Amino acid sequence: MLKFNHEKLRAARRGKNYTLQDVADRLQIELHAYWRLEQGQTQLKVDQLLKLIHIFDKPLQYFLEETSTFHEVNDKITDLKILVKKLDHNELDIESFQKGIEMVETSLIPNLK
Repeated sequence: MLKFNHEKLRAARRGKNYTLQDVADRLQIELHAYWRLEQGQTQLKVDQLLKLIHIFDKPLQYFLEETSTFHEVNDKITDLKILVKKLDHNELDIESFQKGIEMVETSLIPNLK
């Protein structure tokens, strides 16, 4: 999953020595609306993202970051596969298997909310 990085927006603005008002004007939005974008309090619209890419002459990837949720889920799936394999090879009793499943569940579920 990709997420807009508002801290990079602030860094890009400062790198160009633009004021908040400069960027708000270029985006054709109110100053406070731009400030909320930069603070991460408002979701960015696609057309605004495209304008920011042009304003700051940055690639799309500069403003986006991959969340770790995908990697964490993938790691937990790998953990589950290992548990099942150990159970299949009688390297693990059913009680230990169930405890392992519970550990994977408790570490995974908060990330899926």
